[in-house]
Amino acid sequence: MDERNRADLVALADTAEDRAKVALLLEFDPNASETSVPDPYRGERGFEEVFELCEAACRGLMAELLDRVADR
Repeated sequence: MDERNRADLVALADTAEDRAKVALLLEFDPNASETSVPDPYRGERGFEEVFELCEAACRGLMAELLDRVADR
C-alpha cells in the first residue's frame, strides 16, 4: 500500500479513531527504510525484493497483533 491508497482509506473513515487505525504495511518492519511498498510492475523494484519487504512487514504485523491479543 502506498500513500495514495492510505489517503483513500483515511478519507472513508468516519472518526479520528478509525483514521488512526490505517497504517502502511512497511510501517510494521522496523528495518524498512521506506513506508510505501514499491510497485514492481513499474520497475521501482524487482518482484522478489518487494515480496521480501512485504514478508518482513507481515512478520512485524503478526507480532504486533499477537501482542495486542496477549494484552487483553
